[in-house]
Amino acid sequence: MTHHLQTNTMPRPAASPPSRRLRKRLPAGRRGLRLAAVAASLPLLLAVTASGGVVPAQAASNTGGLFAGHEAPGRGTAPAPACARQTGTGWNQVPTINPGNFDELTGVAVLSSCQAWAVGNYSGGTLIENWDGTAWTQQPSPSPGNAGNALRGAAATSATDAWAVGDYSTTADPTQSQNLIEHWNGTGWKQVPSPSPGGTNGSALSGVAATSPTSAWAVGSYSNMDKTLILHWDGTTWTKVVSPNPSPLANELFGVAATSAANIWAVGIRTNLSTYLTLAVHCC
Repeated sequence: MTHHLQTNTMPRPAASPPSRRLRKRLPAGRRGLRLAAVAASLPLLLAVTASGGVVPAQAASNTGGLFAGHEAPGRGTAPAPACARQTGTGWNQVPTINPGNFDELTGVAVLSSCQAWAVGNYSGGTLIENWDGTAWTQQPSPSPGNAGNALRGAAATSATDAWAVGDYSTTADPTQSQNLIEHWNGTGWKQVPSPSPGGTNGSALSGVAATSPTSAWAVGSYSNMDKTLILHWDGTTWTKVVSPNPSPLANELFGVAATSAANIWAVGIRTNLSTYLTLAVHCC
């Protein structure tokens, strides 16, 4: 099996002071409670090596760790790429790209062991990295804000359909953020228009889920992060849909997952005076 290593050739921008967007300050008991979710729509295990060859994945479903190469072709066929699992015992750190002096990844979407996306931000700009089965490489992504850009959630349905959501700000006031939605069409990441209902009180997206190229959901909050926000993609346009706000004080959604266009869950928080409570909403 021949291994192919890929290096990141993208020039790194000059370091700049951190410009992380300051959202509404959370009580100490609430900080650090957000969890980033990962969903895999296809099996991660495709093939494993045995005695120098390649065997079907189902023969070794208990192996772990990823590596990539090329499967030996049959007679009269061209070499076919194959990602496989290498024997492992648990979680291991994988090298990632750090292009700035403040770098973070907050969302990830997995299609297969050969294809994954991770999103976040660095030094005020959006950050998107792609896993090709061998290495993570940075991909160009829009950063429309001049005061802050951040991506927090990712979803993908195919090699030509992936989403990243977050927010950006064009002013020094971080409460005046606007929704940011970016789409991968197989060749590049492009910003897609989306409603930001908060106006000068701000709007932000934290999670996204997609079940097909014509059905996706993005969740977050708006109006000083006090009202839940749910947007729906119908294949052409993102539109705001009605969502519950059980608390008169504050309601936010952080994560969303879907198995079909008729089974979607979103989770977050609501407040009851000085107490933060869990919030789960379901559609449809």
